[in-house]
Amino acid sequence: MRGTAFRLFLAFGLILVLGAILVSCEYPAPPAGGGTAVGGGWTDDGTVVRLTTITDRVGIGTANPAEKLHVVGNLKLESEIVCTGCVKEAAIADGSVTASKLGANSVNSGKVVDGSLGAADVNTAEVQRRVTGTCSVGNAIREIGEDGTVACQPMGGGDITAVLAGLGLSGGGTSGDVTLSLLTGCSTGQVLKWNGTDWICSADSDTTYSAGAGLSLVGTTFSVANGGITLAMLAGNSVDSSKIVNGSIAAEDVDTTQIQRRVTGSCSSGNAIRVINADGTVTCEPVATGGAWSLTGNAGTDPTTNFLGTTDNVALEIRVNNYRALRIEPAASPNIIGGFRLNSVDPGVEGATIAGGGAAICVDPPCYNEVTAHWGTIGGGAKNTVSGVLATICGGDANIAIGSVSTISGGSGNRTNGEVATVCGGTGNAANGEASTACGGSGNLAAGVASFAAGTQAKANHDGSFVWADHLTGFYFESTAANEFSVRSTGGARFVSAVDGTGKPTAGVYLTPGSNAWSAISDRELKENFSPVDGRLILERLSQIPISEWNMRSQDPSIRHIGPMAQDFYAAFGLGESERYINSSDADGIALISIQALYQLSLEKDEQIARLTQEVEDLRSRLEALERMVSELAGEK
Repeated sequence: MRGTAFRLFLAFGLILVLGAILVSCEYPAPPAGGGTAVGGGWTDDGTVVRLTTITDRVGIGTANPAEKLHVVGNLKLESEIVCTGCVKEAAIADGSVTASKLGANSVNSGKVVDGSLGAADVNTAEVQRRVTGTCSVGNAIREIGEDGTVACQPMGGGDITAVLAGLGLSGGGTSGDVTLSLLTGCSTGQVLKWNGTDWICSADSDTTYSAGAGLSLVGTTFSVANGGITLAMLAGNSVDSSKIVNGSIAAEDVDTTQIQRRVTGSCSSGNAIRVINADGTVTCEPVATGGAWSLTGNAGTDPTTNFLGTTDNVALEIRVNNYRALRIEPAASPNIIGGFRLNSVDPGVEGATIAGGGAAICVDPPCYNEVTAHWGTIGGGAKNTVSGVLATICGGDANIAIGSVSTISGGSGNRTNGEVATVCGGTGNAANGEASTACGGSGNLAAGVASFAAGTQAKANHDGSFVWADHLTGFYFESTAANEFSVRSTGGARFVSAVDGTGKPTAGVYLTPGSNAWSAISDRELKENFSPVDGRLILERLSQIPISEWNMRSQDPSIRHIGPMAQDFYAAFGLGESERYINSSDADGIALISIQALYQLSLEKDEQIARLTQEVEDLRSRLEALERMVSELAGEK
């Protein structure tokens, strides 16, 4: 009975709610202006949609419009705005219209306040400022300045009643334009002369003449005097050979420092002229028999018969300060020994070269350079020894090249025992392996074939090994296997794969000091084209990638690994530069986004479990209530 009453109560309440909804949804009455009502205060007459309620406001992008039309966001118009009263009086703030905002020729006299232009507004180079200066009585304005001031000058006074010709003049008058001219009427050859009272025409009979330097005067005629032209009167380059009498230049006329006097001296038989003197005399010297090399060079020589050298099995030496500076020793391929006089090549050796070096300051051992093998070369330095065939020491100190075709670039105390070995320099380095290299630094050893050691106390003991050691003294850093690349870098290591326009690294990895893992450059400022990632989609794709255990073909099968194949990884995510590689950053990113997705799923599962738990509790409560009701109903019966 109680359940039936409860259901009737619910049905009655539902009818009341539906009735209220129907009442609230009644269609509005047609508007007074005509047209069809479309909801609220809007009407549509087929041509115009309008809001007929005066007090209503329209908001687009906002729930609280402040004006009749309030738009938040961009407003796109395909045509012009027709607007009345859009710009109010306060639309342009006082003082906001500056000179840069005025268009050319936009201001005319109608826009200028009458009488408002002051002195500062005009260009005085173009517009005259008001003239305020005045002149005193008897003076007149001579000049008006840009600033309106004036310059004055006195004015002439009185009236001219007549212009009379004075002494020596003719003409004049009492009115109109008058002319004054010199006295005329003199005969040819006459000049105007002052007789003490007046100007008169008279003959020019009192002119006197006198001859200047270099001239003679006879009557009124001037001529050049004999010997009158002096050296000072002649212009530069004014006398050429045509003005000089042939054969007239004698010995005293020439400067013997510039022009050679006629050579009159001669030498006796067996002698040759060595010097021609300024006065034409000569100095002689005996002529050597058999020919000689000139100190100033020779011409017309024949290298088959004219040469410097020896014709027997004796060395040729060139001396400086009476010490040997260069020695050429006879051999099928001659030895050339330069530098210190004690530099030497062993007997029987040929093709050796000592370019220089050595010193006399050392006593034990002596500071000389020595070559003991065929075709060995020492470029310079001191105490260097080449014992290998075709070996070379470029310079330095106390270096020894023993291996054939080996090279020591320089440095001190370096050694090459291996064939075709190289020591680049440094000190105390050794290249003992064939084709090995110890490059610079100190205390390095390249013992393996084709090995490389560099830095400080690096040992490349295995064939093909590369060992580089930093400057951490007191400890050797050695290779452990053939063809191994070993680096000791206690200050860290960097591999940079890209830089910007200033050379700053933009891509690469770092191994920081003391670390055993790489740190990749991952600065946000160095990345672009960001896009969101769907973690659940990534997790779904990751779940479909095969993960297997395997070994690399390049390693022993007992060395096992676990992971995906690069082709499957690339097909699932399309990340990285190639389908044959997996970028560790991409692998880390996939793992991180998958962990985020799993975490989100776990939160959702927790929420679902909590909701289901609450529903179970509610159902349990309802079940207990129903059980009580059933128990009560059973008791009533």
